[in-house]
Amino acid sequence: MAEEFRKLANDSKDSSSQIAHMIRSIQQDIEKAKHSIHTSTEKVLTGLTYTDSVNTSFGHIEASISNVSDKAAEVDASS
Repeated sequence: MAEEFRKLANDSKDSSSQIAHMIRSIQQDIEKAKHSIHTSTEKVLTGLTYTDSVNTSFGHIEASISNVSDKAAEVDASS
């Protein structure tokens, strides 16, 4: 009977060690995931900034084209 208790205690100890190892591994994976999410978020924010800048530039281009078109129409009307 004592031998069975010793075996059970050893098995419990081994299981506890395996569980602790799994927990450490999961914690490391969580840290890696957090880092990846943070990096991805920064890249998305940078992309949004670039998109905003491009949108503003297209607005300026559109205004310039409209201005040139208006001037061309004035020249045409005065001829």
